[in-house]
Amino acid sequence: MIKGAIFDVDGTILNSMGIWNDVGAIYLRKKNKIPKEGLGEILYSMSLTEGAKYMIDNYYLDNSVEEIIEGVLSIINDFYLHEVQTKNGVVNLLKFLRKNNIKMIVATSSDYNQIDKAFKRLKIRNFFTDILTCETVGKSKSYPDIYLKCAEILGTKPEETLVFEDALFAIKTAEKANFKVVGVYDPAEMKNKNSIQSLVKYYIQDFSKVADWGHHLLSL
Repeated sequence: MIKGAIFDVDGTILNSMGIWNDVGAIYLRKKNKIPKEGLGEILYSMSLTEGAKYMIDNYYLDNSVEEIIEGVLSIINDFYLHEVQTKNGVVNLLKFLRKNNIKMIVATSSDYNQIDKAFKRLKIRNFFTDILTCETVGKSKSYPDIYLKCAEILGTKPEETLVFEDALFAIKTAEKANFKVVGVYDPAEMKNKNSIQSLVKYYIQDFSKVADWGHHLLSL
């Protein structure tokens, strides 16, 4: 019996993956530089420090690594504070789960304040018991710690807890820890769609028809 639900944020609740792909190019344009095609893919696998050094070396920026990181984070913060929106229909799912007494919590790799402010602006913060970040837990989603801590806070066992995720690597982690994983489609993970569908208990292409499949989630 399902008693709890753990939600990823970027690419799952929020339509936000694009900013992580575009932020380098946005920053460079602010510096009157023309970003090369594929920059987002190059920076995606880098840390902020590595990405800043890459832009200095390849775009001949006069700024320090620290200044570039500050500028990039400012762009991201503004996006979460003023622009980011929920994925279409996701609020209906949150309402459905709350109506069925499913306790909900967030597990995210993003910054707590960014998510907290975005959720409050979008009026969805009160659906969740708490927002847990990988930074707080001390490990990335390559390890199950954040999911296990979320379940502990909810007071549920992994096998009675749904995990909503869009990223293949995180889905693998939660699945190995015996959570009931629900895959969520996001364009950023399109290349991994088949692999994701083979691992999860249920796959959501979009949230718009939760009335048709919501009760199926509760019986997983």
